[in-house]
Amino acid sequence: MPSAPPSATTVRDALLLPAERFFVRRISLAPESPAATQLELALETLSPFAPGQLYHGYLLDPAGQDALLYAAHRRNFTATDTAAWDQARAVLPAFAPVIAGASLPAPGLGWRRQDQTLEAYAWDGRTHLPAALLARPVPDDSTFPAVRDALLEEVRQRAGLPDNSPVRELPVTASVHPDSKSGLRCTLAGAAPDVVLGSAALDTMDVRDKVQLAEQRRLARRDLWIWRAFAAGCAGLAACLVLELAGLGGKLFLRGQRAVVEAQAGPVEQIKSTQELATRLNEMSSQQLRPFEMLAAVNAQRPGSIQFLRVATAGRFQIEVEAQTPNSADLGTYESHLRAAPGIAQVELRDPRSREGFTTFVLDVTFRPDFLKKASGP
Repeated sequence: MPSAPPSATTVRDALLLPAERFFVRRISLAPESPAATQLELALETLSPFAPGQLYHGYLLDPAGQDALLYAAHRRNFTATDTAAWDQARAVLPAFAPVIAGASLPAPGLGWRRQDQTLEAYAWDGRTHLPAALLARPVPDDSTFPAVRDALLEEVRQRAGLPDNSPVRELPVTASVHPDSKSGLRCTLAGAAPDVVLGSAALDTMDVRDKVQLAEQRRLARRDLWIWRAFAAGCAGLAACLVLELAGLGGKLFLRGQRAVVEAQAGPVEQIKSTQELATRLNEMSSQQLRPFEMLAAVNAQRPGSIQFLRVATAGRFQIEVEAQTPNSADLGTYESHLRAAPGIAQVELRDPRSREGFTTFVLDVTFRPDFLKKASGP
């Protein structure tokens, strides 16, 4: 006796339900009406049960002219069967990877043994979707060939294909795993290409209650945003920790640099004192009084009638000369010559007095700073 078929095949992120629990019909669609509305009406017409009592889904062909509609009564699945549905990315019939293939199948028949179910397909070449699809539990192995041939004949007649239609064995589904963010990739046994079910196809192919499914996906999106916010918070905390460690490292580095500076403070202070002393000595040597150079400059312009009585300095750049002359006319001449002399900035003649044939006076002569530098030499 054959064993009872499993209620579902659990694969990563998806549940594949036994195909024999579904009735399947290909529906031609009118382009002027929404596909979902037409399929709801078709489901009410084809099934003796109300749509609310059915788990159903459908797949549109690439051109949008046909849809493969499938449904199963909810009594076919126990509460234990449906307990894991809320956690699945998708709940699909086991034949979903076959009907969603990317290539257009050639007219003919196909069959495969998926788990403990025998599936038979008929394609008429008009569309990607099979014209007929039947599934039965796998019988005893000894009678399997006869049951398979009978099921292929039944599906051929339903599709209206000729008696000599070619028959091929189809690969079974080896695994289903995530593809991108919201799709599924179905890997078939052998060298068959993978079948990718995108999010748009999964929205219509999933057999779960559509209201509950929408709520589940809303909650999933909410949980995703909560997780992203939590991850962002963790990333922020990690960044703060990195900055704190960087700040601590900077403090340790500055502390080390400060220790080096403090260790060098003594020699640096000694060098600084030596340099300041050298600078002071240089300033003192360059700023010393040059009375003889100033006297020589004043004497070079002196007329022969003028005699110097007293000479005194009045600062770094000024000399005071007290003199007399028997010829008072030479005072103006002497003053003008001094004003025109190079290196002299200012000349002031003051306190002229005449007594006993002599005129006495005082000269205040101010020199330019560069005059004294030139006088001192390099």
